[in-house]
Amino acid sequence: MKLQFAILAIAVLAFATGCQEATTQEATQTSFRISEPMVITYSAPGSYVVPDGDTKADAERYFEVVAEPLFGMIQNYKTGVISSDEFDEQARDIIASAKKEAFYPSAAQEVSHNALRYLMQDENADPDAIAWHTDILITYRSPHADAISEALEALESHWTDEKIDKASEETVANAEAWLVSTDEREHMPEGARHVISTAVKEMSQ
Repeated sequence: MKLQFAILAIAVLAFATGCQEATTQEATQTSFRISEPMVITYSAPGSYVVPDGDTKADAERYFEVVAEPLFGMIQNYKTGVISSDEFDEQARDIIASAKKEAFYPSAAQEVSHNALRYLMQDENADPDAIAWHTDILITYRSPHADAISEALEALESHWTDEKIDKASEETVANAEAWLVSTDEREHMPEGARHVISTAVKEMSQ
């Protein structure tokens, strides 16, 4: 079974399911608290394959390995507990911890997408960190041309023109593949298709 949409939703759903014995209020508050600071991430078509066995258990494993530590990392960064360098280091650690999991490609995309979201707003962020997470998104065919385009602009003095051009071409191709694989009628928060298709048009000019 291939999932083309935000694996984060699966992780949060798994957590909510695991809280069935808790009160409804507790489950609702916890689910909201976990999802709020994270940006919704769409994965490349077919990048997440549920292994044979218990899908719920697999989703719970994703929550344990990726979603929960990602949330904690973001919260610590937003409240000043960790620096941008530590934020980057922890993001890489989360990705590395998922290396042997079936959901690794989607995990890598989600963590790096979220990492870029915050690093791009931090004037103290290391360009190498922005470059590393941008590479991850391109390598695993992330459709988020909007985020990658912004990162590539920031990397213009860090990467060669040739590398920027190649990254841009790959990003457009990946985003277009995702747009073709999704249905315009599907509900996507914050107009995801529009944001991504707009970025593709701008990058193709």
